[in-house]
Amino acid sequence: MFFFYFLFLIFYWSPAIVFQWGTYGIFDDAVPLWYKALRLIVPAYGFVVLARQPYYTPAHLLYFVFGAWCILASGDLSTIVNVLVFCATLVVMQGKRIDASDLRKSIAASLPFVYGMGLLEVFGVFVSAHTYGSELRVVSTFGGPNNAGIIFSSWALYFILEFRKANRLWDLGNAVLCLCFVVLTGSLSAAVALGACALLLSWYLIVLAVLVVVPTFLINDFFVLKLTYLLAVLNGQGETTGSFSDRVDNIATIARFAGENFVNLTMGSGLHSESDFLSVLGQFGVVGLFLFIGILFTLPRNIFMLLGLLQSVVTPFFFSFPSFPLIALLAASVDSHDDRRRRAVSVAG
Repeated sequence: MFFFYFLFLIFYWSPAIVFQWGTYGIFDDAVPLWYKALRLIVPAYGFVVLARQPYYTPAHLLYFVFGAWCILASGDLSTIVNVLVFCATLVVMQGKRIDASDLRKSIAASLPFVYGMGLLEVFGVFVSAHTYGSELRVVSTFGGPNNAGIIFSSWALYFILEFRKANRLWDLGNAVLCLCFVVLTGSLSAAVALGACALLLSWYLIVLAVLVVVPTFLINDFFVLKLTYLLAVLNGQGETTGSFSDRVDNIATIARFAGENFVNLTMGSGLHSESDFLSVLGQFGVVGLFLFIGILFTLPRNIFMLLGLLQSVVTPFFFSFPSFPLIALLAASVDSHDDRRRRAVSVAG
């Protein structure tokens, strides 16, 4: 069941990309109803995992309370589905013992298709909804550039860690390819998060990244344009238009609405944000934000969760599909492996 669940996450967006249904917001785009309903497979799988638990923990209660509060505070169908997927992913991450070899085989099986879809975009065979004019933003099978960017970033870290353990050229080659695709997505938040995590692992990785990234700029200059614009804004030489001003205005708007009355403060005002933290505050109030921060303390403490957490500060991650469910599997696999190793050491002792 795990293998099919993994492949579902990988290929969920593929029909929307191939048939040009659009992937900005599945509940806003003109896509078939059956396609929208498929995302509920994640809560269904989470329910199966939950039913098989020998006992429940305070973390499970926290997930339930957060989900119930969000449903109570929001009457929006898409928001409710996103919350259900988020809570189900937490349950899967807590309760599913993921074998490292199974995860490796699943990733290996999906790589030809993921790379292939990305290359088809590079060569112009089809154009995703996120490619603006001549500016290429590769999404592969992941629906959007920020989704694709953070998933490729997590896989780059995964293959780097695998290479350090076994020195396999296969792992090194895939790490390089994933790094190239991170640049091709044009996701600045994913690249910054990956750079920070790579620096924590080893500063040598930054040198490798530069050697790989610079040639990739010859294929896609969107990343360079984005960095140039950002630097101009920070230096006071550019206007804070588009997404930059949207983020600044969004913070002020959420704060203003929260301060208007007690209901907006506690239950939210229905406002969204690019930041997961601000989005939770805007949609579910300070109660929802308090519960959400509590949930963060139940997550695995490893490099993969740190990667997603860094992106979530400025770009949606925890409520994005399929980036959080996929990276949660990586994080859970690392924790499962570490737990088994600790138990083996304690038994041997």
